[in-house]
Amino acid sequence: MSSPRRPVHRRHLWGSCLLALSLLLTACGLTDKADGKPSPGPTSGASTPGPPSLAEKKNLLVGLKKGQPGFSTKHGDVFEGFEADLTEELAEKVGFVPDYRDIPSLRREEILKNQTADLIVATYSVTGPRDEQVDFTAPYIKTYQGLLVRDDNTGIKELNDVDGKRVCTARGSTSDPESVRKKEQQEAIKKALGPNVKPGFRKDYKECVLEMRDDGNFDAVWTDKILLKGYERDYKGIHVVDNITVESPQFYAVGLRQGDEKFCRRLNKALKEFVFSADWRAYFKSHFDKVYKEDKSGFQAKYRPTRDEFDEMAKDSCGAAD
Repeated sequence: MSSPRRPVHRRHLWGSCLLALSLLLTACGLTDKADGKPSPGPTSGASTPGPPSLAEKKNLLVGLKKGQPGFSTKHGDVFEGFEADLTEELAEKVGFVPDYRDIPSLRREEILKNQTADLIVATYSVTGPRDEQVDFTAPYIKTYQGLLVRDDNTGIKELNDVDGKRVCTARGSTSDPESVRKKEQQEAIKKALGPNVKPGFRKDYKECVLEMRDDGNFDAVWTDKILLKGYERDYKGIHVVDNITVESPQFYAVGLRQGDEKFCRRLNKALKEFVFSADWRAYFKSHFDKVYKEDKSGFQAKYRPTRDEFDEMAKDSCGAAD
């Protein structure tokens, strides 16, 4: 099997500058009219039109996470990884030019609602609380949650061993109880590892990993296994505890603002073509080579959504479940 075309990731830094300038002009009450006059305020009883469809824009601002090994890392002005390659595939199939920016997990919904990003392709798990605020496409990866520990930590081999231990995760992630509003949902997250676990939170997983490995502030890092596998590959002295699997599968999808169903469905069509092609397998093999080498025959069953899972989630995607 030949390897897929490797996209060239040209980063349009001017896109972020134009975005900042447009926000500044908006704040000052200016418009792009030729006479330079301020735009009049809304008249009484007049309806405010919604933002145009993303299909009408040539350049789309895409949020990635620069420190996510395997999925997206930034080298100079270039993003590389599975999600960077996925975005380039979508751009070619759907017809847009991606301008990239690094975004934090904690503010993904806010960023989409404020239209400071058009799409987010950043290990974005589909959850009910998130779907109430933004829209999701169908998924392109699935994974279970797990634990990452230091190589010299021989005391954590199964889930019961985590009882009473210090465990770190990222703020705004699905492992953070504050990522959901309902008390019962918060309690379910807290109890997933055990009632006596001592949780700690940092702005991203990289901080968790380094504080665990170098400073000993934590006994383990908790999040999705495929994320942890990326850190295991790129950082020495740590490993994923393969015998520990926590909770139900997480499905990663593209996030976008609510109300643009037509464009979202176009993304779904492109995603389905990609997910069930040889390109998905080749990109996964390239960016998660250690996972592939460990389980050449079973990695697709573990990490790629089945056709039934994709189709079922596609039915509820793009705001259909709202």
